[in-house]
Amino acid sequence: MQKDMRTFIELIASTDRLLTVEREVDPHFEIPAVMKAAEKTGKAILFKNVKKPGFNIINNLLGDRRMLALLFETSPEQVVAEWLERVKNPLAPEIVGSGPVKDVIQKGKAVDLEALPIVTHCSKDAGPFITAGMVTARDPETGVRNVSINRMQLKGKDKLGIRMMPPQHLGMIQAKSEKLGKNLEVAVAIGNHPFETLSAATSFDFGVDEFNIAGALRQEPLQLVKCETVNLEVPAFAEIVLEGEVLSGVREPDGPFGDFMQFSVPEMNNHVVKVKAITHRREPIYQTIQASSLEDTHILGLSREGMVY
Repeated sequence: MQKDMRTFIELIASTDRLLTVEREVDPHFEIPAVMKAAEKTGKAILFKNVKKPGFNIINNLLGDRRMLALLFETSPEQVVAEWLERVKNPLAPEIVGSGPVKDVIQKGKAVDLEALPIVTHCSKDAGPFITAGMVTARDPETGVRNVSINRMQLKGKDKLGIRMMPPQHLGMIQAKSEKLGKNLEVAVAIGNHPFETLSAATSFDFGVDEFNIAGALRQEPLQLVKCETVNLEVPAFAEIVLEGEVLSGVREPDGPFGDFMQFSVPEMNNHVVKVKAITHRREPIYQTIQASSLEDTHILGLSREGMVY
């Protein structure tokens, strides 16, 4: 069994870096308020009784430098050095026949994004936003895979807004696909081991497969499984995967959204994803990240620290 997000949750729990909330909480504003208070403790927080049956919610997995040290099995002072040493040796992923993310498979009319405990974070937000979704796509010209983290607004049972544009690599890939008059297949993995999250949030050269970097950080190939309805692969031990297509030539109003430095990005026209399938583990743990939080800063900052060094 490969290390996954649950493995890391067990690790931080064993070092007294996990808070749990047993009473019922609402993803609409209430959970973010508790998350904000919990952030000051330097601990992750697990909500075990969410107003969306069948799901737990985790936040702040990397909200403290000591959590990064646990992840890299080193001291807080040596985290950047360990990052730099590991990324020197990319490892291609391994395709496996199946994995826990295939425990439950919903396709077509069974798809219901509104059943997910997607969080409404900020007072001016246009609605619930997926903030820890790791988006996988292929360059239509080269076939090279790209993995990134993009915010997505819930717009219906099978519909999401997605924020992307060049020079971000996913935006460049989508522009190529749209120029060909084609929808862009995507798969969105939610609830990933922190090594995958860190890889997806890092700006490597265009054409670098971030799953190879995840293998470098793990020091073993990341195990992937094939999707059900799109020609893509996703981590076998992810908690939840959404499969679909970014619609060519379609833009819709998206936002506002509470973003970095605690400013709200205004409403603007963004791309649209039509979701064709949802797969997930039994008793899935939904991961959410608050933009502008310490966790957000650590995820975005680690590779930049390495570049500066």
